[in-house]
Amino acid sequence: MSCATCKSNILYLPFRRHLAAGNSDFSIEIPSLPKVKCHLHALDVVPAFFNNLAHKLQLDAEPELERTYNDVFQMLVKFKNKPTQFVYKHSTPPRQAGTKPEIIDIVKEFNDYFENSKPPYVMGSLAFIDWCILDISGRPYEKMNEYVEANIEDIYGPGEEASDWFNALPPSVRDLDGVNNYALPQNHHLKLNLRLRLNVAPFTKLAIFGTAALPQSFGFSPQSFTQEKNKALELINNDSGYRMLRATLAPAKNISDKVPASFRMNLSLREWASQIDLPLTPAILDNPDLLLREVNSVLRKIGFGTNYRIRGAYNANTKQFSFNFPKDGTYVVMHLSRPVASALGFFENTINVNSVPGLVQPNDDRFNALVKSRALVYDTGNVYCVQLQASSSIFSAIGEHLVAWLKPTGDGRLERAGPPCHLELRPLGQQGSELSGRATVDLRLAKIENSGKLGPLNWECGAVVEGFLVGHLCNCL
Repeated sequence: MSCATCKSNILYLPFRRHLAAGNSDFSIEIPSLPKVKCHLHALDVVPAFFNNLAHKLQLDAEPELERTYNDVFQMLVKFKNKPTQFVYKHSTPPRQAGTKPEIIDIVKEFNDYFENSKPPYVMGSLAFIDWCILDISGRPYEKMNEYVEANIEDIYGPGEEASDWFNALPPSVRDLDGVNNYALPQNHHLKLNLRLRLNVAPFTKLAIFGTAALPQSFGFSPQSFTQEKNKALELINNDSGYRMLRATLAPAKNISDKVPASFRMNLSLREWASQIDLPLTPAILDNPDLLLREVNSVLRKIGFGTNYRIRGAYNANTKQFSFNFPKDGTYVVMHLSRPVASALGFFENTINVNSVPGLVQPNDDRFNALVKSRALVYDTGNVYCVQLQASSSIFSAIGEHLVAWLKPTGDGRLERAGPPCHLELRPLGQQGSELSGRATVDLRLAKIENSGKLGPLNWECGAVVEGFLVGHLCNCL
């Protein structure tokens, strides 16, 4: 187009660029003719929340917005002082001389104690005892519940019904794979192919104090345990999933005479850390209800392997998300990425029992794209578009390469403000464009950081940059 005054040619070059999250740089192409001077006549920067809203309303079909990516979810368990302990003590009541408690009674007492003493954040009993039958090759039948059901009268006696002996295990462990949910038969000591099994929960240590005669009465070999300086026999599970120790011999009817009338066993929880992928899409991250479901799904997966029940919930009255962390000496901390933590209302991405979330209202204006854009733009403040070159003056906001100044508007955008508006854009040391007769100019969006210096904008949501570049051969503009 020609200038109406001097009839010289004028170039109008509109452009639009999508900036990925965490990126502030973009390039435009300008004519490389030496007499052409170019400047930014208009420049807008819009947060990419608008793109996410359009995707949610199915107004576009961009595959990038539908892609799933994995965020790293970390959880750590420590103890403020000593590890949390649970002490099972047995004291034999007065009996006739020479009598000892029966194994079947101690098994039930042991199972009941650790089931009833487990804290609410523990999913399954910290330790329990079940039993199995060995086949002719010396291996336990894989499906003991089915085997016992098919051999009820051989195991418990004529006329016995399966329902009278079933569901003997503590309720929290009845559904574990491979366990035997039938009660130990009264005549167990007469069955040479019957073995007790000691099951210890993930990241738990069992310590048996007193004498090796106690586990020997159950048929366990003392060599199967670790013996520490305090004379305790220890069975340690430092892995995910229950650890099962099968006895080498059939159990006795009564505890050995060598076992003292009073003995104890300690269970203590161990420290652990877990890391797992959290699958996300832009739509999930923009909807806190969906996001909480994904977080809880990951927490369930961690719980199955670590025996810890941690869940998130939304309180409609307080409009806050929260997690049911332990409130005893157990210290649980979750590490979320900042976008995930922010979407759930937390100000920090390290969350523990002391973390206080802000107010969150899912599915209302807080998560509307326009409202989020307004908040982000005003929180950011003024933004500057600078021309990149090998000079520190770019980041001190001096020199001739500050090409545009943008201020927040009321509709969630950053818009080019007053001067400087006619600074010349030049391809300073840049590479040639793919288009003949043009060269690229590299630009960066910068903001004022708390230190007072200019730094890259780098919005976590990305941005859309749209502008209008004017090039001219005359001095009229």
